[in-house]
Amino acid sequence: MKKHNLLDTTFIIPVRIDTIDRLENLIACTKHILKSFNTNIIVIDGDMRNKKILKYLLNKKIQYIYCEDSDNVFYRTYYINKVVSKIQSTYLAIWDTDIIAPIEQIIESVNVLRHGNADFVLPYNGFALNVPICVKNIYFRHNSNIRILEKFKEGMHFMYGAKCTGGGFFANRTKYIEAGMENENFYGWGYEDGERFNRWDILGYTIYRTDGVIYHLNHSRGLNSWITNKTVEIRKLREFYRITYMTKTSLTHEVQSWKKSVNQMTSF
Repeated sequence: MKKHNLLDTTFIIPVRIDTIDRLENLIACTKHILKSFNTNIIVIDGDMRNKKILKYLLNKKIQYIYCEDSDNVFYRTYYINKVVSKIQSTYLAIWDTDIIAPIEQIIESVNVLRHGNADFVLPYNGFALNVPICVKNIYFRHNSNIRILEKFKEGMHFMYGAKCTGGGFFANRTKYIEAGMENENFYGWGYEDGERFNRWDILGYTIYRTDGVIYHLNHSRGLNSWITNKTVEIRKLREFYRITYMTKTSLTHEVQSWKKSVNQMTSF
């Protein structure tokens, strides 16, 4: 099968392997991408110790970066910014370990960026379908065949309502950096996807959605897949609303202060 050319795009997948199903999902996700595209994938792993399992299980075309991190909370926004500040590709995709998007929607997303018709693209219509364990197991046994997910999608339930903003997105790299990249005031899981989307809108960037759903491979949820502390949740909500109700002028100044701190990052 002829692969599509996405060499101008880098997929960035931040991960902490906290469960076996998270590992399975990452392998399935990257296999799905590489089966259809010639592209770049960076997996950045922040964990207490390097288990070395990813180095052996991931496709050799994937750039794997390990960062020693003794914090129980996976600081996802920080790790994404750390990678973005170092890559040079024209376009990028910030991608969750558990997300499978139809090939046609990925192609459309990058083409929209290439033609300058948008600054940011969400490769789905706002609906994310959760893939139950039984279907996921069939999916694995059939070599990551997305047709299996499409066959069983009528029995899957939607996640996070009708206008989901998480899971993955494509961006013009220059515009993404200009817009502040990730808000590192979001520490751990939750609310950062909605804040990011609202920030782009306030700053006046063009956002595009493709038709069609994305699939979320089910996994167990622990500290880094859920908000487990009420105090932390309140802090995140305050940050979400603080950004959401800013004017374009004040938000532009805010983003400029973030970019200064990112520029001071050390190398891997």
